[in-house]
Amino acid sequence: MKTLHSLLKEGRQAKNLKHKDVVTLTGIDQALLSKYENGSRLPTEAHLMQLGEAYGLEIRQLRVFWVAEKVVGLSRQYEIPVDEIMMVAESRVEFL
Repeated sequence: MKTLHSLLKEGRQAKNLKHKDVVTLTGIDQALLSKYENGSRLPTEAHLMQLGEAYGLEIRQLRVFWVAEKVVGLSRQYEIPVDEIMMVAESRVEFL
């Protein structure tokens, strides 16, 4: 299953970049890069954009996965099943 962290790791590897190379390109701390790639931390939107540009990844796709990770995180934080959240969100989208 594709996840944001797997997309970021694969993007870096596809460019044959080491973490230290990405630090030089983006200024993002190496420890943060590692956390982003292992899924223990979600990048800020600014970092997401920097990484997408550095890796040549499609920003829209990264944002979709980023928002999905936020929904999953909120679901866990508030102990609300994701399907309930999605049902409400879907009805809201239909309304708009």
